[in-house]
Amino acid sequence: MIRKISTVLLAALFTASFAYGQRISDVSKQDPSFSAISKVVKQGYLSLNDKDQFDAQSPVNRKELALILDKLTSDTDQTSAGLTRIDTQEIKSSIKIFKQYFSDYESTLTKNATVMTRLANEQKVINTDLTKINDELNAQIQDMKKENELQRQYMWYGIISAALLGMIIH
Repeated sequence: MIRKISTVLLAALFTASFAYGQRISDVSKQDPSFSAISKVVKQGYLSLNDKDQFDAQSPVNRKELALILDKLTSDTDQTSAGLTRIDTQEIKSSIKIFKQYFSDYESTLTKNATVMTRLANEQKVINTDLTKINDELNAQIQDMKKENELQRQYMWYGIISAALLGMIIH
């Protein structure tokens, strides 16, 4: 009986230490951001990878951002996340500011995408025009080469004709 209780307690202790005391293997405790990283991992805003690494250089994707913002704006878990009403108000205020910056950023991206599309279309038109001009110039060069060859032949006919006439007249 005591053995069963010990086993259950050890399992519970292991589970609790795993869930709440995960060791972050790629961030040292001396790192100035360790406390913040540890806190957001413990509160479930961000997670460690399968190697217990925070991977600070990895970007947050839109799905993760949505989950984080949902957790931060949820009024139901304020107390379990250790947030006071003031903390929640500050977070909501910060999220509104972030939302404005994000909206402006997305608007700029959309405008840039429109400009890039227009530039790509103009580039295609210019490329088509240049190809057409190149083809026309090549055709003109070929015509000039043919005309030059004909002129050369006429020149030789003239020289030969003049030589023959010179021989006949003498």
